[in-house]
Amino acid sequence: MRYKLQRVCATAAMILVFGQACAQTPAARQKPAPAAADTEVNLLKLEVQRLRSDIELMKGHVGRIVQYLQQRDAQSAAPQLPPQPQVQAAPPQAVAGFNPAAAKVAISGAPTLGRADAPVTIVEFSDFECPFCQRHFTQTWPEIKRDYVDTGKVRYVFLDFPLEQIHFKARKAAEAAHCAAEQGRFWEMHDLLFAQNGNLDVGQYGNYAKTLGLEAFAFDLCLGSGKQAAKINRNLASGTSIGINATPSFIITKTERGDIVSGGSLITGAQPYEQFREAIDRALAVK
Repeated sequence: MRYKLQRVCATAAMILVFGQACAQTPAARQKPAPAAADTEVNLLKLEVQRLRSDIELMKGHVGRIVQYLQQRDAQSAAPQLPPQPQVQAAPPQAVAGFNPAAAKVAISGAPTLGRADAPVTIVEFSDFECPFCQRHFTQTWPEIKRDYVDTGKVRYVFLDFPLEQIHFKARKAAEAAHCAAEQGRFWEMHDLLFAQNGNLDVGQYGNYAKTLGLEAFAFDLCLGSGKQAAKINRNLASGTSIGINATPSFIITKTERGDIVSGGSLITGAQPYEQFREAIDRALAVK
C-alpha cells in the first residue's frame, strides 16, 4: 500500500513539472520583455543617427576636394605667371636685393588715393589673403590716410602681389577688386576684402558687388573672364624685378612726374604707424 502511494505521488509530481514546462510556449520564452525591446529600438535609432552624421561629414570632405580640383584646374588654365616669390608672407624684416637707387616701379593704371601732385608717393605691394597686410589695413593705414593722404601730402598707390603658393584665394580676390575698379569702386572693394580677415570665399564676391551697388552682370562677366589677370601679372613682375619678396612691402619716395616711381626707402611688414611717419617726414624734408 505504501509502495502504491509513493508511485502515485511521484506520478503527480512529474505531471506538475511537465505542466509547468509546457505552459511556457517557445514564443513566450523567446519574446523579450518590453523594457528590453525599447532599449534595442533606441540603440538602432542612435546607430542610424551616427550613420547620417558620417554621411554628412563625407559630403563635406568630397565638397572640399571638388573645390580644390576646380581651383587647381582654373590655375592651370590661367596665363603663364612671372616668377613667383618663394617665401611666405613675413613679419617685419629687411628685403634682400632691394636697391633704392635702381628701383623703378611702373604705376600706370594702378589704383591711387590722394592728390596726383602730392609731394610724397607710397607704393604698397599687397596680398588680400595675407594676415600681415590685413593687420596693416586695420592698425596703420587709417592713420596714414588721416594724417597724410587726406591732407594732400601723400599719393598712395596699391599694387597687387599675391603669394599664390600659400594664399590660394589671393589672386581671385585681386581680380575682384579690379573688376570693381571698372565701375569706380576699387577702394570700397579693397576695404571689404581686407575686412574678411583672410576668409575669402569666391562665392561671396557677387554679394560684395551688390553691397557696393555695382552692376552685377558686368562684375560677374569681368570676374569670370579672368580679364584682370594680365594686370596682376604685371604688378607681380614689377615687384619681383626690384627685389620684393614679402607682403606687405612699401616704397616711400618723392613724387615724380609720369608713371614711374623710383628711389626712396623700403618698409616691409606690418610696421607701426610711427615708422611710416618717420619715413614720410624724411621724404617730405627732401628738397
